Amino acid sequence: MFFLEPEDWSPRFERSFFTVRLNSHAVLASAPTKCVLVGGKTNHPAVYFSLEVLCGRTTQVCSRRYSQFQWLLERVTSTPPSSGVEPEIRRLKMPPKTCFLNNTRDDDFLSSRQEELFRFLSDLLKIQGVTDHPAMVKFLGLDQLNAHSK
Repeated sequence: MFFLEPEDWSPRFERSFFTVRLNSHAVLASAPTKCVLVGGKTNHPAVYFSLEVLCGRTTQVCSRRYSQFQWLLERVTSTPPSSGVEPEIRRLKMPPKTCFLNNTRDDDFLSSRQEELFRFLSDLLKIQGVTDHPAMVKFLGLDQLNAHSK
């Protein structure tokens, strides 16, 4: 599958193209049940970011927390899709960590964090071979999306 930025993507494109959006965030008392669990912390309450994956006319929504984005970067960094892209992956930086308790009610902070995580994910998806990496497939639920869009 091939990633396109949201402004370059259209639902008219065939199923081999997809895009992602991070549209909202919320503090949840427990983990969402709709999504495939990936690494990251498990304590709650926690801030979750709503991740939309769009492919053709199919949309899949999953909630991910900051530590799951960290998990994704760790997996892709430890087993890069090819040796040629390793320097590109290592240059990517996650938004800095902060104390959850200090920022749970600060909507400006959470909106900024949401935008930073989207930019990080978008930059990671642009690196050759990353869309097919097993950690990315699991993180985005691309295997489930393919099954639903057939």
